[in-house]
Amino acid sequence: MLLARYRLLSTLGSAALLSGLLSPLAQADFPVYRLGQSEGRLQLDYLEVDAGERLVVPRGVKALDVGRLLLAEQARLKLPPGHQRFELTVQEAIVAPGSVIDASGRAGDVGQAGASARPLVLHLASIQGRGLIIDARGGEGGQGDAGIAGAHGYRGNCWFRSATNGADGGHGGQGGNGGNGAEVIIYLPDTAPDNTLQVQLQGGAGGEGGLPGAGGRGGKIKFCGVYGKPGGRAGRAGQAGQPGSDGAAGLLKLIKQVQPPRAAKAS
Repeated sequence: MLLARYRLLSTLGSAALLSGLLSPLAQADFPVYRLGQSEGRLQLDYLEVDAGERLVVPRGVKALDVGRLLLAEQARLKLPPGHQRFELTVQEAIVAPGSVIDASGRAGDVGQAGASARPLVLHLASIQGRGLIIDARGGEGGQGDAGIAGAHGYRGNCWFRSATNGADGGHGGQGGNGGNGAEVIIYLPDTAPDNTLQVQLQGGAGGEGGLPGAGGRGGKIKFCGVYGKPGGRAGRAGQAGQPGSDGAAGLLKLIKQVQPPRAAKAS
């Protein structure tokens, strides 16, 4: 069931907004939807992500303006990857504990570095609720390639060939470096309590070194009547790869803005 809801105002940049603004993504353990392809600045007057769902903002969007944002428990708004600052402006946010605005970097593939988190500027003119998580952690580095196992030796014969030694195993590859946490700038109303937000800025852990390759077996002993030919020596195992380096932590700038006084009601 599609429970992420929206209403569109306009897009600036690419003028084309696809029909069917939300599309499901396959092969996920939880409901995942993506806003239709758009570019530049996307403006929505209303956006809601229900409990346990993930809504992905496409790569072409550089900034997102939302009039009213509702994030239920464990709901996740995933921002696109990139190195330039992403700007998210929300006039009214209603959040539940465990809801997430996700700017984190992706984990690296085998032997590859994790991606750094997306720098983020978040404007929250008004917010209700507590426990919103801003995830700006770097991605973990991928584990290094495993070393190749050594080839096995050949068995000798009774005429000319002696048994051969097993080949040594290959060394494991170096783990990928972890991605860096992002710089996050958050504008909050001065009335927001301290437990409104939890900001995660850790760098990604470096990937583990690759496993060593096993040495090959030596060729088997060959018995030739009253005598035998010796077997080959087993190959040595390779060495484990070196772990990757951890990414650097990000930086938080939290700016609380004084709210203008409300106008008195006319009697």
